[in-house]
Amino acid sequence: MKMSGVRAPTLMFLLSLLMASFFDTTAGQIGVCFGQLGNNLPNPSDVVAMFKQYSIPRMRMYGPNPDALNALRGSNIEFILDVPNGDLKRLADSQAEANTWVRDNVQK
Repeated sequence: MKMSGVRAPTLMFLLSLLMASFFDTTAGQIGVCFGQLGNNLPNPSDVVAMFKQYSIPRMRMYGPNPDALNALRGSNIEFILDVPNGDLKRLADSQAEANTWVRDNVQK
């Protein structure tokens, strides 16, 4: 189907870009990874305080760290907690194992 020299799929694509431009989808999407491998690392409470000081609303951790999770409680910082690669298969194969991992690492 042709519409005034512009094909319908092209028109739909252009309209979707126009509509997307009305929504600021990138605002507030800043976050920082909380690396935990290394030496002389700051205390997790100090890291959370720094996130608050610089208004960083999101954090990613590559594995559970009880001290870091406790420091995040009540902070209103959103976070993503990755499952370590060594645990993935075991958790994917068993709902009970996955439930236990969440209970032990997230719900404490």
